[in-house]
Amino acid sequence: MSKKRFYEAATVADLDQGWGIELDCRGVRTPSGGVLSVPVRALAEAMAQEWNAQGENVIPSSMPLCGLVNATIDRITIQPEVFHNQIEEYSKTDLICYWAENPTDLLKLQHDTWQPLIDWMKHRFGAEFRVTQEIVHLTQPDDAITIVRKEIESYAPFHLAAFTDMVTTLGSVIIALALYHNHLSVEQAFNAAFLDELYQADKWGDDLEAVQRREGLRSDLESTTRFLALLG
Repeated sequence: MSKKRFYEAATVADLDQGWGIELDCRGVRTPSGGVLSVPVRALAEAMAQEWNAQGENVIPSSMPLCGLVNATIDRITIQPEVFHNQIEEYSKTDLICYWAENPTDLLKLQHDTWQPLIDWMKHRFGAEFRVTQEIVHLTQPDDAITIVRKEIESYAPFHLAAFTDMVTTLGSVIIALALYHNHLSVEQAFNAAFLDELYQADKWGDDLEAVQRREGLRSDLESTTRFLALLG
């Protein structure tokens, strides 16, 4: 939902703790009325650029960095365990643990793309995930789920916000962890997460709506990765 632009310029404000944004010298607050403060000036500068890039109307969906900051302050800092629980549930049914029975070329593609990531989880974190070619639910080892939980509980709020966004975009905790730890590029992570869909599109053709949806998700992922880079 957009609203008419009501300011001339956005600038970075030096706060007692961190950095904020001012619109014509008036401090920006979060949607819930919280103090908007980020720990790194580079992130605040990028947020100010999002505000300044707005045209006649302010379109929140075109300001992904500001959106992640608002989510961090208004939601994640208040109830981080809600997001820990959400990510834990994703890890119990991670998409790359469910492989096709056929066709054989899809199965090979899944194996060649996903097995190295499952191996990486074991070597990097000591978490051993199982895979199946059956449609029924596969119960993962408790130790693997516990390891994932402890990993994400170590993330500071702003990092947890970015990681949560990665998981929901990719549909996979394992792929998100590989991207978060720079084991995969955005392109590699995206292709791994949407492997089945891209396979079907290559095999049978694609439609404009599906292409636009994937482009939007890829753009979201790039913005989230940039958010993490700005945090340092």
